Amino acid sequence: MTVLKRRRPRPALNLFDKFFWVGISRLWSRWKRAVIMVTPETVVRWHRAGFRMYWRLISRVRGPVGRRPTPKELRKLIFRIVAENPTWGAPRIHGELLMLGFDISERTIYCWMKRAPRMGVCQLNMT
Repeated sequence: MTVLKRRRPRPALNLFDKFFWVGISRLWSRWKRAVIMVTPETVVRWHRAGFRMYWRLISRVRGPVGRRPTPKELRKLIFRIVAENPTWGAPRIHGELLMLGFDISERTIYCWMKRAPRMGVCQLNMT
């Protein structure tokens, strides 16, 4: 009986309860199936189905995941600033781009600075 497999102390059965269960067991051979309402496998199956429904709903509601791609024009501008001002770091370039109205993080600028081609000002004007 599932009720009796609890962590807490077993509920006390009085004399009537004992007679009832003895009578049921003598008259009805399948009484144990009626007492066990849910098997552990059923609970696990419901749990997994619930998680599947939850993640399906989340994936439909949630927007695209990840960082927005940096526009090509902005990358070219970062490369040009890096080439024209080799002593500037990411904080300075970030400030300049903010003043120009670009909303981009300093960390993204730093990542693109590492990828910037090392070329002079003359080569930039030719491309």
